[in-house]
Amino acid sequence: MDSRTEYAVVGTVTSGRGLAARRMRRKQTAGVLEPLGFIPHPGTLNLTAPDLDRDRVLRLPKVLDMRGRPYWPARVGRHRVLVVIHDRHIELVARVRLRDALGITDGDRITVHFQKEAPHGG
Repeated sequence: MDSRTEYAVVGTVTSGRGLAARRMRRKQTAGVLEPLGFIPHPGTLNLTAPDLDRDRVLRLPKVLDMRGRPYWPARVGRHRVLVVIHDRHIELVARVRLRDALGITDGDRITVHFQKEAPHGG
C-alpha cells in the first residue's frame, strides 16, 4: 500500500446489468456528477468483494454528488476511481473504461485502494 491508502480490498470482476451507462449519461447531462471532480466514463466496473469491511469504508472520506449520493475515492493501479457501495457488490466509476485500461475480464481479481483523503476537499 502506498502512503495515500487507508484500506485495500481485493474484488472479483463481474458483469453488471448494463444500467450504469444510461444512468451515468443522464446524471452527467443534469450536472449531478459535477462535484466528483472529473467526467466519468459512461459505465462502471462491477466487483464482488466479500471481504469488504463496509463499516470501515463508511467511515472514510467521501465525495457527494449533487443528489447526496456518496462516492469513496480510491485507486486501482494508476487509475483514480470513485467507489459506490451496494449490498452485494461495489461499482467503480472512472474516467476510462477500466476493463480496457487494465486489460481485465470477468473473474479477474483486482485490488481497490481506498484513499485517506477525498479529492478536492470534498
